[in-house]
Amino acid sequence: MRTASRALLTSPAFLLAVGVLAVNDWVLKPTFDNWITGKLSDVAGVFALPLLCCAFFPARRKEVFVVVTVAFLLWKSPLVDPALAAWNSLGVWHLRRVVDYTDYIALLVLAPAYRLTRRPTPSSLGAPLSPARCVGAVLSAAGAVLVFAADVVAPPRYALPDVASYTVAASRTDVQNGLQALGFSVRDLSRAEGRIMRADTLALDIRQPPERDVEISIEMKEASPAEVRLTLLAARTFGPAPNTSSLERAFEKQVVAPLRDWVASHRRGAK
Repeated sequence: MRTASRALLTSPAFLLAVGVLAVNDWVLKPTFDNWITGKLSDVAGVFALPLLCCAFFPARRKEVFVVVTVAFLLWKSPLVDPALAAWNSLGVWHLRRVVDYTDYIALLVLAPAYRLTRRPTPSSLGAPLSPARCVGAVLSAAGAVLVFAADVVAPPRYALPDVASYTVAASRTDVQNGLQALGFSVRDLSRAEGRIMRADTLALDIRQPPERDVEISIEMKEASPAEVRLTLLAARTFGPAPNTSSLERAFEKQVVAPLRDWVASHRRGAK
């Protein structure tokens, strides 16, 4: 790693961005859970990620910023839903995100980040480079990678008793295909355990307003060969227990309604 690159990893701007990302994800979001905390992670992450990449690939600075921009645009759009569902079906490392085009506001911080990497020198990035700062650069890079990967930690589970059920006029296979087509990761626990049951347990990621990502588990049960009943079972999220009524409305809007529309469209296309 070059001298300027090591200085980039220990610059006040990079350390502040990584610190904000960590504090926001582990303290502010669980405590406040509002629009500001929802956007703050995107802003800090979009600023810090290209700096981290440029530290390791200083000769590819322009390419790094192009890739980060395109990747963020795709990540926050439905275009990656099929690839995301295929990856999550492997069960290797579950990735989660909710489509929200207002998150694109975070791309504005790429401009100051790009200027910071144009001619990075130890003096322009905070302090003269010393052996201690070289060690700090390695620790800073390792810490940043851990912060970026922190979403793999499983949040607490909250049971959801006495919630509403929703029917979809389709077979269980069609419902599963529809959920996959809509970009949801489908995990069939009953089959994984080697049992034959009339109900499956699925895991889906939705957003509970205003800015809270929630992993929900639902029961999918055949009411008849041509009708499936979906029932919320539990939710996984950081912070206080989610409001059940709000979660039901979000589930109906983000999962049930699009699924019914997909089933209707699929039937029209099959005729």
